[in-house]
Amino acid sequence: ALVPNRPGLALGATAFVAFLPMHLAMTAAVNNDTLAELLLATLLLLSIRYLKLGGSPAEQRQGTRLLVLLGVTTGLSFVTKSGIYLAFPLILLAIALKQFWLEDSSLGRGLKAGGIYLLPAIALGLPWWLRNIALYGDLDFLGLGRHDQVVAGQLRTAEFVAQHGVAQLIRDFFLTSFRSFWGQFGWMGVLLDERIYQALAILSALAVIGFALWAGRIWRNRQALPRWQWAAGTLLTVLGLFALASYVWYNLQFVQHQGRYLFIALIPISLVAALGWREVLRRERGWLLAAALLGGAVVLKLAGLLPNWPLLMLIVAAAALACLLYT
Repeated sequence: ALVPNRPGLALGATAFVAFLPMHLAMTAAVNNDTLAELLLATLLLLSIRYLKLGGSPAEQRQGTRLLVLLGVTTGLSFVTKSGIYLAFPLILLAIALKQFWLEDSSLGRGLKAGGIYLLPAIALGLPWWLRNIALYGDLDFLGLGRHDQVVAGQLRTAEFVAQHGVAQLIRDFFLTSFRSFWGQFGWMGVLLDERIYQALAILSALAVIGFALWAGRIWRNRQALPRWQWAAGTLLTVLGLFALASYVWYNLQFVQHQGRYLFIALIPISLVAALGWREVLRRERGWLLAAALLGGAVVLKLAGLLPNWPLLMLIVAAAALACLLYT
């Protein structure tokens, strides 16, 4: 829906989600995470379809139906998992972009669209919220107070900093978050082989480099993209930022460096990976990236910062990229 003339991106992003080891483990468990991800993905799809609509009467009627579907799906997300409540402001942003940026509608028309969306969403969520308030008291409609009681013995971030310092907290945050995003099983006690994490780090770095190259090229040719694609891209970016902010916020309270909490943004993450890897595999970038990888490996090795296995992996990756010129 977002990039209709690039079906390979859809396949690449889908493959990333399908074969992510930690995601496979989570979807094999009995929990509400998978349903929450499905609802959030549905909301993104409906939002992009809504943004793509034109201004004809038939498309306006279709837009109304999409707003109702968005409201119903948001209401279902309200009673599924509090971690995807960030979908609510996300859809409001989509409506605002559609009404006031893509169509330049009047305030009254924009409020009407918002009302059509809010009515089913609030109607589905309200009984659950009233139940929580009656059960937990103190207007705790999300049960957050009860959550704090349940995890009373859990290690808090302030305690960890007092014992080990901020530097150790930052190191553990990045290292454990990376490992547990890709695969750290059991109760965070079953790790993959260290060499696998090293290979995944190289692949991740290539994806980030490639995405940065792609983003720069798109920005230089930004006039060629339709406005609805910019609006849809904004939604994906905001979702990623929301997920990151909520993850950091939770870890400021408790030591919970579990990368799986970022799976609510798995669609934009998978798209970044697909775009990044596609970009680094472009033939015209083969020699440049190969030289950068090889040069970086030599510098890090001479500085004593690179073990032998990552060095070998970087050399293999550089050779593979260079071979693209001859395929």
